[in-house]
Amino acid sequence: MSGTSKISRRDLMSGLAALSFGALAAPGRAASHTLTSAEEVGKWLITHNALPAHRGMLLAGLTQPDTVTGWQAIVRADFASGRMVSVDGWLISDTEARLCTLAALDVEPWVGA
Repeated sequence: MSGTSKISRRDLMSGLAALSFGALAAPGRAASHTLTSAEEVGKWLITHNALPAHRGMLLAGLTQPDTVTGWQAIVRADFASGRMVSVDGWLISDTEARLCTLAALDVEPWVGA
């Protein structure tokens, strides 16, 4: 994504929803080939230096619950505590941002270590 392209609210929300369910279906793997919106958010975060392009650093800040309800609780706690990341003018939780960045790293082998 270039610095001038915009992420639509629909793409952002659908990507985050798909990512949370995809992470539950495949623990230890944050992305699948169907998560293009989440991957785009992650690429944006990487290219704008909002989060590190390093799997270990991203995973260190995550807790992995066993249920969708658990993911929702973590995201709500992020917002309640002010742990948010701005993505092209949209605020998402730190957890969502980390998951999106991990999704981008999984599909972009040239990024991160």
